[in-house]
Amino acid sequence: GVILTTLTRAVLATGASKAAELVRERNANPPRDSRVRALLLGRESFVDWRAAKERVKEIMHHWIRGDVLWSQTAEFELLLDVFRHHPDALDRQLDAVTAITVGSSEKFPESPSFWIWKGVSPGKWASMVPGECISAVKCWKRLDLEEKRLRGSGGASSVRSAGLGPLVVDLWEGYRRQPRQ
Repeated sequence: GVILTTLTRAVLATGASKAAELVRERNANPPRDSRVRALLLGRESFVDWRAAKERVKEIMHHWIRGDVLWSQTAEFELLLDVFRHHPDALDRQLDAVTAITVGSSEKFPESPSFWIWKGVSPGKWASMVPGECISAVKCWKRLDLEEKRLRGSGGASSVRSAGLGPLVVDLWEGYRRQPRQ
């Protein structure tokens, strides 16, 4: 009896048995809304667009001092992926954006807004082309509409995302970017 109990406890303490137990628990108790599991924006994963919105607000408040957010950073990639959901994303030529700042909105001067800059670099800041104000609110509205449409359809969907190929929304896998064709 003592030997059997000791051996059983030893087997249960291994990493493989713990992993198997986690898989059993996950399969027994799937997430409540497992239809859309994750939203991948930039290098970050979010439960839904509302969680991404909170992260974008954090970025806005951090960069509101007027500092420049240059390309090749995780925050820049996250914001650019959010902007790809803007209704005018194709016209904005987001692939050419090299910097993002936070300034006053063109329409609502008291409200902070993101500004996108094309063809600038740390050494060429003085000779830059004018920036464009871009509304994150329009991006969130579009993501909200897409989420509502997906919940109503009960299946996987494909969303065009400004020249990067479709964002595939799989009910079990979440969003994942497909390579260009």
